[in-house]
Amino acid sequence: MTLAVENPILNNPFEEPKKYWIYDEGQPKRMLGRRPAGYYFRSGRRSDAQAALFTEEKFVELEIVNKIRHGLSSAQCRPQGIGATFFKELNCYVSIKNL
Repeated sequence: MTLAVENPILNNPFEEPKKYWIYDEGQPKRMLGRRPAGYYFRSGRRSDAQAALFTEEKFVELEIVNKIRHGLSSAQCRPQGIGATFFKELNCYVSIKNL
């Protein structure tokens, strides 16, 4: 069983991510959208190193980061060429600050 994927890079570095990898029951699976911000940690301590490899990991979502990402991707925050004025950027900043 290999955890490596042949072509791990799915997105253009200059665009918002459209796909990501997730491991479902130990197998890589391609998902659509942007991966939620968060981290994994092992909830229990195991003295046996071999058993520690298979300890269940828990995902903790970084809720504020996901809210900021959602706010930045909304239409009011996207620059529209020359029409991206100071007030549009200020409106975006204020709406994110109020999260």
